[in-house]
Amino acid sequence: MESDEGLAARARSGDGAAFDALVARYRDRLQAEAGRHLPAALRGRLSSSDVVQDCLLAAHRGIATFDDRGNGSFRRWILAILEHKVRDEIRDHLGRARRSVNREVRLASTHDRGPVVDRAPSPGSQAGHRESRALVAGALALRPASQQAILRLVHEGGLTVSEAAAQLGKSPDAGRMLYTRAVAHLAKAIDPTRNSSS
Repeated sequence: MESDEGLAARARSGDGAAFDALVARYRDRLQAEAGRHLPAALRGRLSSSDVVQDCLLAAHRGIATFDDRGNGSFRRWILAILEHKVRDEIRDHLGRARRSVNREVRLASTHDRGPVVDRAPSPGSQAGHRESRALVAGALALRPASQQAILRLVHEGGLTVSEAAAQLGKSPDAGRMLYTRAVAHLAKAIDPTRNSSS
């Protein structure tokens, strides 16, 4: 059987059948990985199939950039693309959920307890802002210190999950698990009507 790297080399040269063979070889693995990394609280709103499609589209568009570094390099490359897509979807979903209850809410820190600024806030919207802010701050405060730290490193520090994990002395896999658990809890706190098994 032709290696992944051999198929990728042919795909780089424009062989569509070679890329199709890679898709057939990896689709189930990518589907399983996407399902494993999506937080339980988001699975009803985010489709792992859509994430996989986005991953495969990005791989197709970027196949020319694939750098063959020997056996296993294509697998590592496409799984890295999937990880980025999952992370982007989680970040985007969390951002939409936060904006839906408060345009200005962001992860609270011990130095960020001031009122939310609104151009013309009504008393009702001010109360809603305070309530939403309290939900996020309260949910964050209840998480273990390591989960608080990884959320702040990613969402306030702009690091990737893997970079944040490294700063916390954890492996990338441990960092991903830590991050997805924390995001699931915050998503549930922001929208208390959402069912979650986390």
